[in-house]
Amino acid sequence: MILDAIATGAAKTPKQAKILLKEQTIFNPIDMKAEPDSQSPTSAENQSLTDEPDDIKTTQQEFTPAIGTWVIIKIPLVPKERIPQRKWNGFWGRITAVGMTVKVDMGSEILSLLLSDVEVIENPQPDFCQVAERILRLQRFDTVHEFGKMILNRIQKRLSWNAATLTYLDAVEQIELAHRAIEQAF
Repeated sequence: MILDAIATGAAKTPKQAKILLKEQTIFNPIDMKAEPDSQSPTSAENQSLTDEPDDIKTTQQEFTPAIGTWVIIKIPLVPKERIPQRKWNGFWGRITAVGMTVKVDMGSEILSLLLSDVEVIENPQPDFCQVAERILRLQRFDTVHEFGKMILNRIQKRLSWNAATLTYLDAVEQIELAHRAIEQAF
């Protein structure tokens, strides 16, 4: 498991891999726990803390990664560990590949993350996918001005947008299209 985390790029050192595996154990206690000892006085308490009723399920337990699924990056804070992907916390992206890790398209880069580092976006607004595709496409362009990138980053942290936000997105898109047209003309 440690070698898998390093090989997929989710961790760079064995120490980081161990921490990531511990986090997975913490975030998925039901999957990792053994049968409770019925004679132990704390087993009932532990069971009530880790088990959830059948009708309540968290996104993490139900989530089966699939290509094209929209997710939000939620990398937990690990003291003294510098995880460069943590800068994407709160941003959404689209899963592009599934294996030992999930590859998430953030527009300007593809992240290789553990399943515990993402949370699925359930039932997005009807226009979410169209607008999200536009944002990811614009994020891929290196020529978008710094101010445009700031707007795109701000928009990429939201799940729904008002008319003013969409107007800003249109403006960034129009500026980028004009910039590309000028480049092609010369």
